[in-house]
Amino acid sequence: MEEGGKTQPMLFERDSSYVSYRAAGNQRFGPYQLDELIVYYRCPGCKKEMRPSFARFCMGFASLDEFRRAAVNLFERASRRSGCEHCGQEAKEQLLKRRSYFFHFSYFKKKDFIIEVRRTSGRIFCRYALMDDQGVIEHLTREQIAGADVYFDPGMAEFRQGYAELTFHSRLEDARVHLSRALYLHPVFPEAELELARLSLACGKPGEADEHLEQAERMGTSDLLSRLLRAEIFIAEGAFVKAQSICRDILIKYPEEADGFYLRGMAYLNEGKKNLAARDFKQAISLDSAHARSIKALHELGIELPEESVLHRLKKPHPIDDA
Repeated sequence: MEEGGKTQPMLFERDSSYVSYRAAGNQRFGPYQLDELIVYYRCPGCKKEMRPSFARFCMGFASLDEFRRAAVNLFERASRRSGCEHCGQEAKEQLLKRRSYFFHFSYFKKKDFIIEVRRTSGRIFCRYALMDDQGVIEHLTREQIAGADVYFDPGMAEFRQGYAELTFHSRLEDARVHLSRALYLHPVFPEAELELARLSLACGKPGEADEHLEQAERMGTSDLLSRLLRAEIFIAEGAFVKAQSICRDILIKYPEEADGFYLRGMAYLNEGKKNLAARDFKQAISLDSAHARSIKALHELGIELPEESVLHRLKKPHPIDDA
């Protein structure tokens, strides 16, 4: 493994809806954090580059060498579930892995730390860069990385742990402790307010959730996340028509947002409109085949999941596939 390939530009496509702390599984923290992986393949048949695959992680490493070894190992192990979308090549194991990018988003510095792994002439090369929130890339040498100022942040660690306790373990009081600590360390932290709103909903307190959401909006939270949570609050309050209205607005602006279809389906379901609800749950699954809440909702309605061929007809083009 050698560093090299500096004459070639870094070219990648980010998933604009991705939020790096939303990673399931083993939550590890360290100075070098690995949050997201994007892998590019080329088809040996038609020679075209395919849409990239991505995966999400929450893995921390004590040193750059550990981080680099993990990046190379994950690059070697990465695989694709589907064949070539250009020519229909189905032999997934024959697809050529071209390069991969690993990201650590330093939330409060508004920068990504990137390590690129590329295979050229049978050899693996690694290089490093920073990318700011405008997409400007600054290449780094190993010597410059120590001063890159994108390291471990205790407030973000508390936030990630609170998110994990709430989302993956349903330990609500533990989640509240960690999220409150995150806000103490970073008083202007809209994502922490959003998660406290989700926590309040989980505790059956939509009024309290609304207060946290309003605070997040004052801090400048994501328009999409804010609207989705507002729809959930309306459903919890029994304001199903309002929930349907806001979901309609979401889907006009974000037509491939699976959660928008799911929440509208839940609003329909609570009004007894099971056919409309099932339609929206199926549409959510067509956009995100692993949309667990829609899958559960259909199962509880006694409806079998649509066949893959049906999902393919329903599905609109999506920029990035899950790895």
